[in-house]
Amino acid sequence: MRVPLVLLGGIVVLSVAVARALSCVCSPLECDTLTNDDCPGGLTWDPCKCCKVCARVEGEPCGGLFGFSGRCAIGLQCLIKNLVPHPRESAVDEGICTKIPGRTRRHCPHGPQLSKPGCNLVGEGSSGSEAESGQDGGKCVCGHSVLWCPEEPQPYMYKTRHECELNLAAKVAYDGLYDSVETPTDNAKSAGTHRHNTAATSEA
Repeated sequence: MRVPLVLLGGIVVLSVAVARALSCVCSPLECDTLTNDDCPGGLTWDPCKCCKVCARVEGEPCGGLFGFSGRCAIGLQCLIKNLVPHPRESAVDEGICTKIPGRTRRHCPHGPQLSKPGCNLVGEGSSGSEAESGQDGGKCVCGHSVLWCPEEPQPYMYKTRHECELNLAAKVAYDGLYDSVETPTDNAKSAGTHRHNTAATSEA
């Protein structure tokens, strides 16, 4: 089987499509030097946690295979549409960075309107079991129509619970891929611990 190599910034990405695995060879010296002034949405880590890259701003693509379409800036959420109900497959879907519905009420120059019912995704998903239980893993909270100012973001991000739960499944699967990547620092720490244990055994 032919295994493709992808060069991205200071990293070489080894992608095995069948196993949906991600292996990174990090070279920090080849990373672009970026500051917050260069990135309207601030800085974040690339999927390999090797280089600092610009966070995606509202309306830009996000997610995708192994998260290479980018991560959203603070205050934005990667909204994925047309999902299939399989976390492993939905994890590679590309989304769009979207504003999280506001919680504050301001003066409404054209008067409030009654919104449609819907759901919001709250909390941080980290594993499938947590998402299903709704404890510390994020959950979908749904509500009825509420008064809403058209000048502000819609009070509900998702129209139905089904759409919300599919996005939660995708977020959980994607975060699991992102957090499972080993960095060069992790490998160095592991090697250092091994050498220390070997030396202690020799002295004994």
